[in-house]
Amino acid sequence: MPPAEPTRPPRTPPPRPLRRITSACLLAALCLALAAGAASAEDRSAPAILQYFESTYATIEHRAPDVFMAGYGAVYTPPPGRAD
Repeated sequence: MPPAEPTRPPRTPPPRPLRRITSACLLAALCLALAAGAASAEDRSAPAILQYFESTYATIEHRAPDVFMAGYGAVYTPPPGRAD
């Protein structure tokens, strides 16, 4: 007859305070990871350039505040010899 295999005692769950601490640590780590991900999602691209052709320089000058408020970073205008 073969020898009997030793039996292991049933595994018991950790005590309640340890589970709460573990859950709180995991929740804190998750919150920090989400906050760090949201903070690094900045738009680092260059601002758009508006090609402002088919208009006079007076109109371009008059509409400059609108162009600024629309978020353009630069205006590409026609050569001076070809405008107006």
